[in-house]
Amino acid sequence: MKLKRLWYLPKGTVTTPKDLFNDYTEKSLERHGITRKLGYQPFINKNFMIYEIHFTHDACFTIDANEKIQYLGRKKWSVINE
Repeated sequence: MKLKRLWYLPKGTVTTPKDLFNDYTEKSLERHGITRKLGYQPFINKNFMIYEIHFTHDACFTIDANEKIQYLGRKKWSVINE
């Protein structure tokens, strides 16, 4: 499946990082304030994906791939606690 570019994301959109990165390119998601990186846990010798969302222009938060997030507009996200 070919990934699409994300041009517009409406405010209030609720999704998970896993769903976003399955559908859209990393570069287009970076422009909307969400990134992923490869992390490493030394005590269990395991690689894993780190997803970061931006709360403000200089504050980031690391979240799980299946955590529900909401787009607030202007590259800002919030975590939905259920």
